Amino acid sequence: YDHALEHYNEAFQIKLKFLSNQHPSIAAALRNIGMVHEKKGSIEKAQEYYAQANDMDSAT
Repeated sequence: YDHALEHYNEAFQIKLKFLSNQHPSIAAALRNIGMVHEKKGSIEKAQEYYAQANDMDSAT
């Protein structure tokens, strides 16, 4: 899971660089990072990422 988290974080940073902050791909990237944290057992960390993604969805 650590490699997946590394790659999802890289993808997230690239998306932030080239897309608007409200682009749906940004929220999807946050969900992916949250999913990996959930699989690793870091439930609180996962919930933080899920909440950020949901906030972005609500803003659009």
